[in-house]
Amino acid sequence: MSPVMITRGDSLIALLAPVLSDAVGTSGRDGGQMALAPGLGFFPHGLVDQHFDRRARLGRLARALLAPSVRERIAFGFGIDEDSALLVDLKSATARAVGAGSVTLVDARRASARDLRGRLVAEGIALGLANSGDRVSLASLEIAPAAFKRPLDGREYWNHQVSDGGGMALAGQTVEDVLGNDLLDNRGTRRLERLTLSGSEGVLFRFTKTAESRGWLGQDPDGRRRYTVSGVDFAVRPVRVRVRVLAP
Repeated sequence: MSPVMITRGDSLIALLAPVLSDAVGTSGRDGGQMALAPGLGFFPHGLVDQHFDRRARLGRLARALLAPSVRERIAFGFGIDEDSALLVDLKSATARAVGAGSVTLVDARRASARDLRGRLVAEGIALGLANSGDRVSLASLEIAPAAFKRPLDGREYWNHQVSDGGGMALAGQTVEDVLGNDLLDNRGTRRLERLTLSGSEGVLFRFTKTAESRGWLGQDPDGRRRYTVSGVDFAVRPVRVRVRVLAP
């Protein structure tokens, strides 16, 4: 639906290996290196990815936006969760998020990126999150939160220590939980890091509050706590680790 589409690729491998042309075969629809191809362009305002949180696709959407063939003409990415949608009005260049999940907004206009032997090193990416009635300007990614949400004012209830890291031993790994509950709605945290490994190689995600960071919180009509977020700084870099397992 967007001018460029992600046709295949695993999010972790997308950050650790070069982007392929669509002509190159792959072992599976979701596995292997990421590939891009021309889309139909029904949605001209950015690049769209789907099944977003369930399949951990923040990394591959960032990689796609920062590919040289894409960033010269597309700066915005829209990651749509399952059971969710972005209702678009092309005439007014606005959209509304609906559904049980969220739409992650990725702004690469001020991002810097370099390729380190096929691995992505990037910083200065701005993240936002819209859901449950929030409206979004497709020209700027500015968010107008739904009426039931109130601003986070810097004196939030939460003041908890959040463990850096990642994987199955840590809870709260959705984009909404990390950016909302653990970062913006938490007086004790200015920056969060999430590490994902495959063997000895992996990637480090860093999320940082900035002067432009804003958050809103409210209970939607179905009784769910929902966070809206804008202006969180996102950086990613490859890592290599040496693991030693200690015997009891």
